[in-house]
Amino acid sequence: MDELGGDGNGDGILDSRQTNVTSLRDVSTGHYLTVALNIPRGRGAGGCDQINSVFSFLEETFGDDPLYVYPAGITQIDVSCASAEIVIYYHDLGFTPDAYRNFGPTVPGDFSTATWYDAPGVVFGRADVGGNSVVTAGFILVDGALGDDTDVDQRIISRGGITRFAPPIPTLSIWASALMGLLLTGLAGIGYRCRRIQKRGRS
Repeated sequence: MDELGGDGNGDGILDSRQTNVTSLRDVSTGHYLTVALNIPRGRGAGGCDQINSVFSFLEETFGDDPLYVYPAGITQIDVSCASAEIVIYYHDLGFTPDAYRNFGPTVPGDFSTATWYDAPGVVFGRADVGGNSVVTAGFILVDGALGDDTDVDQRIISRGGITRFAPPIPTLSIWASALMGLLLTGLAGIGYRCRRIQKRGRS
């Protein structure tokens, strides 16, 4: 946290003095990310004035998402709110993400529907933090709506991360590989015969 000057969201107040801001290292790169909960006017409105917890996980913890890589891992956010406006600051990230994807139930509270999906309403931007341009992802979470893993219970738990699109490299099928092998063998045989004919012609 020293390298951030103790102020991960650049608001001029130490994170340690704010219950609505948390900075931690992501488990994928070891770089810092900062999660900020924007408090609505009238502090404490909706009970939404603090972050309960933030954790960082590897993508593999929840199962592979085949077409995407998660360069900053998965961030789990836990708040006790009816709705929450979240901004995540990704320090030392050298690119703009392709998407922000969640892992969780598409029917909140029903984990039989858990899967990877594009998080709704995410807006990417940049913020000045200590003179550095930092990539941000901003979104709103609503209790009991898509993006919240729990039912309507005045608590929101959301797991997601920035992604880069990484389509699989096409590979030859077994039959295509076998056919290619036969073709190469045939070409090698033709080359050998041509060399023998050339030698006969010179003798």
